[in-house]
Amino acid sequence: MFVTPLGEMWLHTRDHAIVALSPHAPVEPPEEGLRVRVEEWLADYFAGHIRSVAGLPLAPVGTPFRLRVWERLQAIPPGRVESYGSLARVLGSSPRAVGMALAANPIPILIPCHRVVAADGPGGYSGARGVEGKRFLLRLEGVVMS
Repeated sequence: MFVTPLGEMWLHTRDHAIVALSPHAPVEPPEEGLRVRVEEWLADYFAGHIRSVAGLPLAPVGTPFRLRVWERLQAIPPGRVESYGSLARVLGSSPRAVGMALAANPIPILIPCHRVVAADGPGGYSGARGVEGKRFLLRLEGVVMS
C-alpha cells in the first residue's frame, strides 16, 4: 500500500507487470521489486519530480478501444492537457466513448487520464477525490484550471 496525498493506493501486478493501481487491496501481494519501483516513482511524482513511466511495465486489461485510449494518454506530456473532443478525433471516436474509457482506466496517474479535460473546464474524474483530485494532479504538473 502507498499513502499519497490522494489517499491509499494499492498496486496490483500479474506476470511481472502492473495491471492496476487502486484504493482496494489486491488478492495477492504485488511483486516486491515492482512495488518498490512504483513506490519510488509515486514518491517522486508527488514531490513534483515528474518523470516518464517508460521503465514501468504497464499491462492494463481492457477492450481494444480502451487499450488504444490508454496508450494515447501516455503520449500526453506532464504539464499538458488534451480535450475529450480532440482525443476523440484522433481516435476516430466520440468524446463520450473516450470519457468512458478514461473512467475505466485501471492504472490512474501512471496512465494519466487526469490530463484529459473538457472544453470548458476539468471535466470528470473517477479517480481518488473526484474532480478535486484531478485538479490537484494537474496543479502538481503546473496546469491551473479555473
